[in-house]
Amino acid sequence: MGQFIGNKNAYFDVLSDSENTCLVAVNYTGALLFWDWKGDKLALKECFNGHSNQVKDVEWNCSGHYLVSVSKDQTTRILAKKSTGHYH
Repeated sequence: MGQFIGNKNAYFDVLSDSENTCLVAVNYTGALLFWDWKGDKLALKECFNGHSNQVKDVEWNCSGHYLVSVSKDQTTRILAKKSTGHYH
């Protein structure tokens, strides 16, 4: 499930679905992580990742290709549209 180095990689909660086919965890920085079983191993999937405190500003960049947000948690998030049509 990844490295545990310092408190920034600590998981506050880990949940499994009723069939135990996937795991979801939330870490110190407010990120949600999602793992799915691939054979006998857990595979990390893309998942929503957000701020862990109040968002102070949101703005599109000048070309409109990226959405940038800043938060009181001292993080910046940049979302971009991938070729799949999803934002990451």
